[in-house]
Amino acid sequence: MFGLATFADEIAGPGSRRAVESAKALVAALGAALLILDLVLRRAGHSAWLRRLREVALVLLAMVAGLAWWNFMQFHYLHYTHVSDTFHYYVGSKYFDELGHSRLYACTAIADAEAGTHTGVSGRLLRNLETNRLEPTTSTLADPDACKRHFDVPRWDMFTHDVGWFRDRVPRSRWHAIQRDHGYNPPPTWTALGGALAASAPASDAWILALAAIDPLLLCAMWAAIAWAFGWRALCVAAIFWGTNLFAGFGWTGGSFLRQAWLVASIGGICLLRRGRPASAGASLAVAASLRIFPAALLVGVALRGLWSLMSSERRGVAADHRRFTAGALAGAAAIVTVSLVAVGGFQPWLEFIDNSRTHLATPLKNHVGLQTVLAYDADHVDRLIQGGTAEDRYLEWRAARESRSAERVVGYWLLLTGFGILLAFAVRDQPDWVAATLGIGLIPVAFELTNYYYAILLGYGLLVVRWPGIGPALLGLSALGWVIVDRRQWQDEIMVWGSVFVLVFVCFCTLLPLYRAPQGSFSDESSAGL
Repeated sequence: MFGLATFADEIAGPGSRRAVESAKALVAALGAALLILDLVLRRAGHSAWLRRLREVALVLLAMVAGLAWWNFMQFHYLHYTHVSDTFHYYVGSKYFDELGHSRLYACTAIADAEAGTHTGVSGRLLRNLETNRLEPTTSTLADPDACKRHFDVPRWDMFTHDVGWFRDRVPRSRWHAIQRDHGYNPPPTWTALGGALAASAPASDAWILALAAIDPLLLCAMWAAIAWAFGWRALCVAAIFWGTNLFAGFGWTGGSFLRQAWLVASIGGICLLRRGRPASAGASLAVAASLRIFPAALLVGVALRGLWSLMSSERRGVAADHRRFTAGALAGAAAIVTVSLVAVGGFQPWLEFIDNSRTHLATPLKNHVGLQTVLAYDADHVDRLIQGGTAEDRYLEWRAARESRSAERVVGYWLLLTGFGILLAFAVRDQPDWVAATLGIGLIPVAFELTNYYYAILLGYGLLVVRWPGIGPALLGLSALGWVIVDRRQWQDEIMVWGSVFVLVFVCFCTLLPLYRAPQGSFSDESSAGL
């Protein structure tokens, strides 16, 4: 059903995974119920009733949710390292000069053949990363020089060693499936950082585990920043969503390396805005956008707020905070882009990244989430109804139907995007910059169509409970509802369509809230939330 779910079931049995999912649903539902109870008691004037017990319960739920993100220490139901994801990011960045965005799977097939697994290689399919179509390995194996001419002998030996390490960590069927994924796709800024780390040592148990330890340290820094800027209550709400949501669990990117850096930089930027450090906030958000592009939506939120400030009759010119924020954003972007230009060899990798992104974005995936996913839905061509042919044949039929519906509804998409942009502009008008940045998150599902694991960013809405407590139960309700969808819909494409609908409804609710409800403070103790 999901990317690693089938493999997890083979290792641990479906019961183990389903137990984890049920626990996540329960924690999210209990968190939502607890927050609703708090709101009811506040309105009834009884907020002191069992306050300490309710606070302890919220903290405990957040702690359990933290464990839930790690699948209660079952990780990938076999080991901690995410072999598939780490393979793409370790090998893809370390050998980017030789592989670019298009040769990862072809060169891996050659390395496998030279290692003596030619029989297995010749019978498998791999994805042509220039077209995103599955093809036999026949032509690749017939012309190994098409790959090897990009390597010198020492680099090829290093490459075959590293590929061999990953190949030996998974069953053959899983290794073959990895070569049907969608390649290495981050921008050169990520390649500059990730490639420098990957190149520091050959692939080994100790080194890959050390790289995988970076993300937990970054996440700890993110939670510390949230506590510093917003207090423990907002931290608990955000943590419960993060640990229990359907979209961005450990199984997708956990156990890899530098896969959470964009998220930490995004949330860190909001925290710095909350604490009155606009220059640092601008730099942090610019770094997030440089690593993954779509976090630029948070910058848009602040930019819209700045335009209102600029047009205000009470001001002349750009406000000092906005000048500092802009300077920080420009400095942060300039620094990381300059590093990337030096590390990856100039502008050509950026041009290749743009071309690769066009191909990648034009390829519908069954785990996409967003407005475009909803508009492209075709009830007559969902995955479960397509019969006959190979898996690739069925996918191509699904893809053709989806592309057809998307083309038919492109005008509707642009109208809805424009309408949401106007709504967002009015929503941020009288808000502080940190709220504007957070509300900018809403542009992500509306303007972009991303794979589901990037929706970890929705945890940012949990920070808004310091102004509108009602967002808390709505956010945790969204998390719980995701698992209801999984229970009712067993096919990934339909799950993500329904998930997209509920995300869009939630985002619209949060964006409308500032227009008709004044800030109410955080729960029963706003002072605990920082400034």
